[in-house]
Formats: sequence, structure tokens, C-alpha cells
Amino acid sequence: MPASPARPGHSVSPSSSPFLEVLVSLWPRLVKAPYLETGRGSQGGTARLPLEGRTCWLCRRVPVTLAGLSWHIAGSYLESCNCDAPCPCRKIAGVPGGRSTYGICLGALSWHIERGNANGHDLSGLSVALASRYSDDEEGSPWTFVLYVDERGDATQRQALEEIFTGRLGGEVLDHFPWAWKPSNLVGVQPAEIELDHTPRRQWFRVKDALSVRIRGPLEEDVTITCVIPGHDQQGEELVADELKSQGEPPLAFEFTGNCAYAAPFDYRSR
Repeated sequence: MPASPARPGHSVSPSSSPFLEVLVSLWPRLVKAPYLETGRGSQGGTARLPLEGRTCWLCRRVPVTLAGLSWHIAGSYLESCNCDAPCPCRKIAGVPGGRSTYGICLGALSWHIERGNANGHDLSGLSVALASRYSDDEEGSPWTFVLYVDERGDATQRQALEEIFTGRLGGEVLDHFPWAWKPSNLVGVQPAEIELDHTPRRQWFRVKDALSVRIRGPLEEDVTITCVIPGHDQQGEELVADELKSQGEPPLAFEFTGNCAYAAPFDYRSR
């Protein structure tokens, strides 16, 4: 998974839900912001994500970023991709990451929220996963990804997770999620049965009929390695995966063993 480059555009779209109805009711508090690029979300269609600098634009009369909307999630993170360990995309001994091992990065990411709240809605105990692909040789190395949100959440909780993990709500994730600062193709957002154990030395996660990652053990190298997604300020650990498998449609169908993995805590919030 990559280090932090400059931030071009991003692709997102809103969808109707109780969570967004709350946002609509707060439309007078819209911030002024510039636009990021458009794209496709779980319900199809396109939207622009506003950031700082210009008047906010409403897609289908639904505000995407609101002044004063507060959210915070923290917990554990585990990922694996097809790069050799240690992943050259990470910061190693203080040196920023670069090109992926094979030029095309295929990966699976997971988060378990130990403490979480979005606009008064409790997100604690829920999980999120993502299958991804990007090529270093494509201009801007755009991400193609599928987002899986915990089916145990109600409609409002699942929508909150979608808005946070696609980057639509802005906040600190825009410093951590490459798919939020780069051009990207969101294939879909799917409620899913997500099982995981992020306990050190026996980490694994599984999205039913979609993704599976199982860790073999730590990489035995005495060097500090950090990853942009959980944050370079978080103490993490480089690992070796015994299994990385995605059963999605191409290009998100792949299987590897003996490749890299990484685990760390995360802590994201609205600004």
C-alpha cells in the first residue's frame, strides 16, 4: 500500500438513507469548498466531494460535507497486498515508499472499530473491509475498489461507514486513504458478513464469499516500518501473509501466499 503523494481528484456518489437525511436537514451549515472529481458509488450516479476553498455544490440536493458534522473512529487495522515483504510502498526506516514490487498492487484491507461515533450514531464494534487494485504505470495510479460494510449495522450505521470510508465526509481520512485523494473507481459498496481477529500473531479476516487474509507471522527485520493508511504516527508491524484471496470480478480477483501484510492501530476523526 502506498505512501502519501500529492492529492488530485476523487470519485464518489451519495445515496438516500436516514444518515443523509440528517445531513440534508443541516444544509444551511454547508462549508465553502472546492470540488473533487466525480464517480460512481453504491447506488450509481455521480457527485462531487467539496473541500476547502469554494462554495459547496449539491448533487441531487444532497450535501456531502457539512460544517460541524462530527465523527470519530478508532480501532485496529490489518491489510495484505501482493508486494514482497517488506512492502516497498511503505515508509521504511524513515524513507518514503515508492513503486510497488510488481507495478500492479492487489490488496485487501480491514478495520475493526473499537470506539466510533458519527453524528450521534454509535459505530463501536463494527468492521469494514476493502478489496483494491491500482497500477503504478497508469497516470495518477487510480484505485479500483469495492467497499464492504458490516451487515450487523443498521441502515444509518452502514451509510455512515460508507460516507467515512469513501472519504465523502472529509476529515483526517483524506490524509490516509489513497482512494480518497487520487482518481478512483468505486465498483460498489456492499453490506457483508465480516469476521476478523486482529490479535497479534494470529491475525486474520474474512468477508463471506469475497475476501480472506490469514497471517503467517511477523517479518523478522529490525527496522521501523510505517503505513500511510493507519498513519505514519501509529506503531505498526510488517507481517507475512499465508493467504490473500479475493473472489471478486476481475480485476479484483486474485490469490497469493507468502506476500506482505501489515497491522497497526488507527484513529481517524473529522477535522
